[in-house]
Amino acid sequence: MGLFSDLSSLGFENEDDIEVFKKKDLEMVDETEEIEDFEEKEKIPEEEDYLYEKNIECPCCGLDFDAPAIFASKMRPLGQGIDLRPKYEGIDPIKYEALVCPICGYASLATSFNDIDTMQVVKVQDKITPQFVGLETDGLVYSYDEAIVRYKMALLCDVVTQAKNSKKAYTCLKLAWVIRGKLESEGESLTEEQKKQLEADEDECLDNAYEGFSMANTSEDYPICGMEETTVEYLLSYLAYRKGKYKEAAKYIYPIIANKNISPTIKKLSLKLKDMIRNDYKAATNKQ
Repeated sequence: MGLFSDLSSLGFENEDDIEVFKKKDLEMVDETEEIEDFEEKEKIPEEEDYLYEKNIECPCCGLDFDAPAIFASKMRPLGQGIDLRPKYEGIDPIKYEALVCPICGYASLATSFNDIDTMQVVKVQDKITPQFVGLETDGLVYSYDEAIVRYKMALLCDVVTQAKNSKKAYTCLKLAWVIRGKLESEGESLTEEQKKQLEADEDECLDNAYEGFSMANTSEDYPICGMEETTVEYLLSYLAYRKGKYKEAAKYIYPIIANKNISPTIKKLSLKLKDMIRNDYKAATNKQ
């Protein structure tokens, strides 16, 4: 199954052969208080408590639609992974970053939703809208499956509109994170076949992110996708590492460690990643 195969329900039947990058382009409880012999507990927020409805104007068709947005004041960070994927208490905000116009099918990450020029609008109207059968929404809360479909629509639009390499790479990275979120939260209820397909999709997205950021790093001006050069090169180091390209990963990580102006968070993660690269490189070399 191709990466875009599950968009068939939206009207896209022949997207399996699309290549994102062509090969040639390389619970909290308050203090107890006795009220009629019962303990009163603070209400644990549900996912919908973090969300509100936001009205958005589509830059392609000009019509308005509503989409869920997150109350920033309610966000409680729990940290981030070695790949910079952030985690928050009570909600995975990455699920809500991909916006899809339910009328014309134009989709993009929220941060770049309005960054579309006239020629790209024409491409969406010619290649996306005629096939798009609409997108129904049921409340503010997205399941991971709903989020994944929206991300794949965003990626499809990136490909169709010939978006910058960095934009396609960033969408792939975020899609990989959403897929991993599904694996983490629903893993026990998934079949082995479903897990393997999700893992394959995540790997494909991360591979595409590596290719896209590699090209953008040498051809685009910084910042790209809101990230400075150090952040992108850290990501390139991690993405190269997971592909087993240890020398390539080291090439990116050592200058970051030597940089005295990087944030303490990136410094700490870089030192950890450096050890991972070195240890795995030694283990791979000893096997040969």
